[in-house]
Amino acid sequence: MLIENNIRVKLDIQNKKINFKLKKYINISIPYIIICGEKENKFNIISVRKRNNNKTIYYNIYSFIKIIKYEIENKII
Repeated sequence: MLIENNIRVKLDIQNKKINFKLKKYINISIPYIIICGEKENKFNIISVRKRNNNKTIYYNIYSFIKIIKYEIENKII
């Protein structure tokens, strides 16, 4: 869904703990880290962590796409 909306993504399906992956991507300053696991799939949401912010925010995918598109168009990120 993100790719169809011209949003660049990288998928990490390594069989490693989520905390390990979070540290890795936080250290390389990825603007948004999206987590979509069993819990997120069950409730039709995505977990999002924004660069320089430790809080996890939950969105439905359509709301998140609107936010990202706005930020891209207005050069916020």
